[in-house]
Amino acid sequence: MSLYIAVHDHDLGRVVVQVRGDLELGHVEHLRAKLSYAAAWRPYQLVLDLRGVTFLGSAGLACLTLTSLEVRTEGCTLYVVAEHLAVTHPIRSADLAGALGLSARFEDIPPPEVPLWPRDPGLPRPSTRPYPSRGGELQ
Repeated sequence: MSLYIAVHDHDLGRVVVQVRGDLELGHVEHLRAKLSYAAAWRPYQLVLDLRGVTFLGSAGLACLTLTSLEVRTEGCTLYVVAEHLAVTHPIRSADLAGALGLSARFEDIPPPEVPLWPRDPGLPRPSTRPYPSRGGELQ
C-alpha cells in the first residue's frame, strides 16, 4: 500500500503531520524526510496524526522514537494521535505511549506553550531559544 503524508501548520506553535497508509520499512525514509521538514519549522509541538495508518512496523516505531528524541533537543514535544489497534498496540507494547505522547484524540493534546512574542518567520531561527523553558530555567 502507498503512503500519503501531508504537513500542515495547524496553528501558532503546532505543526501537524498527517499520515495515511502502511508505515513499513519501505516508507520510513519518506516519513523521516517529511518529519525533518516539519521539525525545521521549529514548532513547540509536532503532532503526528496516524489515524489513517493501518500498519506500524518496527522500522516505523523506531522512526517515531528517533524523531521524538531529536525534536526534544530543540524544545519541541512530539504527540502521536492514533486510533487503530495496529498502530497503538506496537507503541504500547514497546512501553512508548508516554514518551510519544500517544493520544486517541486531538482534543486530549494540551495547547502549545507559546511565549508572549511570536517568532518572526523571516528571521533565521537560533539553535537555542532565549526564553524560559517549561521548567522556568533558561536553556
